[in-house]
Amino acid sequence: MERYYANPRYGLPEWAYDMLRLWRQYQGGGMGGSGHMPELVMEQPAIMVEAFDIMSSAEAELKPDKT
Repeated sequence: MERYYANPRYGLPEWAYDMLRLWRQYQGGGMGGSGHMPELVMEQPAIMVEAFDIMSSAEAELKPDKT
């Protein structure tokens, strides 16, 4: 287990918070139940879609197992 002596979020650049906000909106957390993509569906930058997948996978790993 890693130890942090300062909250790691204070070292994040502003763009990381923007990305987190967009990801939460994509999940439906900010734009109703259906989710929201920042651009038209077929015009999403591939790197953004990949980042959303990575963030969703990381979140799933942190959730307790429901078995």
